[in-house]
Amino acid sequence: FCTLLVSPPPLTGNMGAHGSKNHFDMIKEGDEMLAKGDGKRAVVLYSSALDMAPEYWIGYLKRAKGHMKNGDNELALVDVDECMRLHGGVTVRKLKKEILDRM
Repeated sequence: FCTLLVSPPPLTGNMGAHGSKNHFDMIKEGDEMLAKGDGKRAVVLYSSALDMAPEYWIGYLKRAKGHMKNGDNELALVDVDECMRLHGGVTVRKLKKEILDRM
């Protein structure tokens, strides 16, 4: 028999100024800021999460939504393209269509 081992994204990375927070914490805080309408702060938090875990495709998806909130559709498209490179999926394709429809 064959066993396939898949490693999850790292739980911690370069913590730097964020102390003991990991990328999941940063994503959660970004989600909270985006829900409050603070797209600029959300993008900063999502970017920090991606600095810690650059292969975490959900971070690109969420940051793209933050960019969209800020009206930065070109930056949103860059993040969606990176998300598609890492993951693909129907949700990502739908978001890319939504961004392109805004341009």
